[in-house]
Amino acid sequence: MLVFGSRRLFHLALVVAVIGLGVGAYVAVGPPAAAKTPTTTATVRRGVVLSSVSATGNVSASTQVALNFQQSGIVTEVDVTEGQQVAAGQLLARIQNQSEQDALTSAQANLAAAKVRLGEAETPTAATAAADNAALAGSQASLSSAQSGVTNAQQSATIDATTSQQSLVQAQQSVTNAQATAQMDATQSAAAAQQAQEGVTNAQANAAQDATVQATAVSQAQQKLSTDEGLASATTAADQAKLAQDGSTVQQDQNALTSAQNAQASAALKDQQAIQAAQNSLTNAQNSQQASATKDQQSIQAAQNAVINAQNSQQSTTLKDQQALSNAKNQVVSAQAGLASTQASNASKQTGDPATLVGDEASVVSAQQSVDSAQQAFNDTALTAPVAGTVGTINGEVGVMASGTGSSGSSSGSSSSSSTASAGSAGSGFLTLTDLKTLQVVAGFSETDAAKIVLGQPATVTFNALTGVDLQGKVSGIDTNSTTVSNVITYNVTVSILNAPSNLKPGMTANVSVTTAEKDNVLELPSSAINATGNTAQVQVLQPNGKTVNETITIGMRGDTNDEITSGLKAGDQVVVSLGGRSSSLTNSSRTGFGGLGGGLGGGLGGGGAVRLGGGG
Repeated sequence: MLVFGSRRLFHLALVVAVIGLGVGAYVAVGPPAAAKTPTTTATVRRGVVLSSVSATGNVSASTQVALNFQQSGIVTEVDVTEGQQVAAGQLLARIQNQSEQDALTSAQANLAAAKVRLGEAETPTAATAAADNAALAGSQASLSSAQSGVTNAQQSATIDATTSQQSLVQAQQSVTNAQATAQMDATQSAAAAQQAQEGVTNAQANAAQDATVQATAVSQAQQKLSTDEGLASATTAADQAKLAQDGSTVQQDQNALTSAQNAQASAALKDQQAIQAAQNSLTNAQNSQQASATKDQQSIQAAQNAVINAQNSQQSTTLKDQQALSNAKNQVVSAQAGLASTQASNASKQTGDPATLVGDEASVVSAQQSVDSAQQAFNDTALTAPVAGTVGTINGEVGVMASGTGSSGSSSGSSSSSSTASAGSAGSGFLTLTDLKTLQVVAGFSETDAAKIVLGQPATVTFNALTGVDLQGKVSGIDTNSTTVSNVITYNVTVSILNAPSNLKPGMTANVSVTTAEKDNVLELPSSAINATGNTAQVQVLQPNGKTVNETITIGMRGDTNDEITSGLKAGDQVVVSLGGRSSSLTNSSRTGFGGLGGGLGGGLGGGGAVRLGGGG
């Protein structure tokens, strides 16, 4: 009997015995049938390998235009409202256009007249002949009138020349007369001044003579007075009687002296007055001489001015008559040309001259061009939609002045539109128009992904707000400059959406996937079936007998879900992806390991078979 030393040793021996029995049973019977798992494979096929990059952005309108009138004017009508859907070419608004309407009406009338003339040239009628005869008579009358005008102009020029010459001769004679009068007046004035000067000289001489005579008389009276006074004083007292007589004589002498002195003063005064009168006469003569000279000079100047005026008038009249004569002659030449033209026109109409038809046809073409120009000017008063879209803001109303751009046509290229448009920006026009059928997404791609994108690449666009909607698009723009957000460098890429549905709105969040590479009709295998870091890999190919064979493959282009196989496989090959979730090699190794474990455990149990628990020998 085997005795255990402790309870723990007993339990350990019991566990080992149980494990040994279980392993032995597994090795002998094998695993249960239900534990076997199927093999998962992928089939090599010919197909398309795609590589793409993705980013998120927002939907926006690719076409948003600002519309303006071509010319400034008062707004007379606004035919749409904000938010209204409009078609290409639809009238949006109009400005005042009366002058343009009048010009168009006139141009259309001229075109109609030109067409009538062309029709008459092509098919002459009796009315045309009558009109031609009337035109010929009118041309002849114009020529006769012009020739009469030449005759009248020549006669008028002759009369004007005679009259002007007479006026000039008269003016020149007036100068001669004024000069002669001035010469005569100068002679007379000089003689009067000479005579006055002689009067002064004579008065002065008379005064000197009178002064001498009076001085002699006074001197004699004084001498006689002195003598008589001396005689009177020398007389003795005995001669008192004689003294009285001599005193009387002295008194008489005294009186005579006083009389002589008075006569002297009177003569001096009279002579002085005579001299003054003579000097006054001289001054008057000199003043008269100067006044006469001034007057005569003025007369001469006036006569000379009259000559100049007459000469100027003669020149002006001559020039006017020459111009009138030249104009009259030009009218004759013009009338002769008109007559010749009318005659030639009448002759050509009668003979059907091709040159006339060509000229009339050219007139019709020119008139049509004028109508087209006037029509365009009239059209420019209307604002029409260059493309279909939705009306945005309207920056004007009826009665206000609208500014014009001054250029015809529109950036959209529509010949029927009189608006100007700036694509991509609403600007500040009279009206903005958004085309909701041409939507786009602007998304920011990382610099690594942006380097793979080129214009025109296809894209797939999905939307958070539209479940199950996948739209096709293409790359229409790539920003040259980067955008940095939170230290992450991105490049904005614009993807134009093709066939946008009506429920797609600007501002919606969009997920963009741009196909950067594509290979068609190549051998491809799901990327999940290939475990490689380079361009080669080892795969297990499932054989018809259920076994697998290792193959070395070469990988070409790597796609998003599939990779291109350039060698090592052929279409239809089944490549093992997994066996019950494990690789076949791992499964086989596991199985080998369990077998070894069983053998080991069995051997252990065999070695310990002689041990019995609780039994005797």
